[in-house]
Amino acid sequence: MIDLLRPYVAPLDRDLWTFRYERKEDFRPRNQTDIQDRIGKWADRFSDPDILSGADTGPGVYVAMDPIATATWGGSDPRLYAIKIKKGTRILIGDQDQLPEDVLRSWKEISSELGCGRSSFQMYDMGHVIGFFRMNEKSICRSTMINAVHALGVQGISYSFNSAPIKDCRPTGTAISIIDSTAISLNEINAYADSGHVEGQSSVTPFVRKLFDEGKDYFYAQSLLASVKTWKRFRQGYGFFDHAPEGDNLNYRQWKAEHILKCGPVWNIETPNPAARSRMNEYQKADPQITDLLIRLSVTYVDRFRRSALTGNMTTAQFTTLRSEFSVFELKAIKDRHPGPIDYENALRFFTAQVPHWTNDREKDKAEYLDILNDCWTLYSDESKDFIQTIQGRCGMVERED
Repeated sequence: MIDLLRPYVAPLDRDLWTFRYERKEDFRPRNQTDIQDRIGKWADRFSDPDILSGADTGPGVYVAMDPIATATWGGSDPRLYAIKIKKGTRILIGDQDQLPEDVLRSWKEISSELGCGRSSFQMYDMGHVIGFFRMNEKSICRSTMINAVHALGVQGISYSFNSAPIKDCRPTGTAISIIDSTAISLNEINAYADSGHVEGQSSVTPFVRKLFDEGKDYFYAQSLLASVKTWKRFRQGYGFFDHAPEGDNLNYRQWKAEHILKCGPVWNIETPNPAARSRMNEYQKADPQITDLLIRLSVTYVDRFRRSALTGNMTTAQFTTLRSEFSVFELKAIKDRHPGPIDYENALRFFTAQVPHWTNDREKDKAEYLDILNDCWTLYSDESKDFIQTIQGRCGMVERED
């Protein structure tokens, strides 16, 4: 196992700033010591084989490469952490494409030899290989992976995850699980909330503010926000940075190039990620007028669905069959305009807010697309109209199968 992991381990070649959201209600720090204690202990949980909670690579402090991608984790009243991972931290690079067949075969042989059972994850890239063993139902599989990771001095594991497009930077598609508290500059952690900031390194706050502003138009993150109120707060930065001065552009660009993954010179833990590159390219081609309307429609739809369910205005059958999230390529009005199955390319164009290929007249198609979205936006925004009737009409989703 150690020999299979070894080629994927590399020391971080410079200090890396990363970001994490939590619900403010889950933890209310009084001071920097409280924050250090919480984040440090959370990272060290990876080493306890009895802990089976965690995400893709098992327990750890999960951090994103920008302050946008994981905003939904913070709920309606979030706290954002800015966490610096120290230069020299040993990272196990797990965010590459699917592993070669011979490598996957070797991992499956190890699993068979250890008698590994069910796991939360299937093996296909290195990040999910770690997750398969670390989150396995068999203790020997968890312990073997923990021991192998420690033998190589691994302090963090990268894995594939959505990332917001950042100006002048390469597509990221990466997150990191910190599994050793010594990798974190604990006394420099910043914790932002709409009140009660705790900042260990306040000098970077203006730069974090600029980074947030550069990424906040990211379609995917905005479309997942739970309510119109939350979305509006997100657009205003939740009040995180109201106390901070505007950052100097020249110093900001230098800080970003030195401390944000896939900005500036190539990082030694950087790996090609064609999927992330594709998402970035599609996003960059998106029509801003459509993007804005589609996000508003998506957030409003989710907001009204949840409120209808909570107030008891929805039957169990309706809750089961009606879609709880807005999906533009499952919108009945779109299906009527585009009969038959929607191919992957068109689904991608709908999702990234581009004008779909309906005719050879782009402006005509855009006008019709906007008409459909505006019509549905008007319906869902009208609180006087019954949501259940609206969701079952032309602006509802194609129903799920029972």
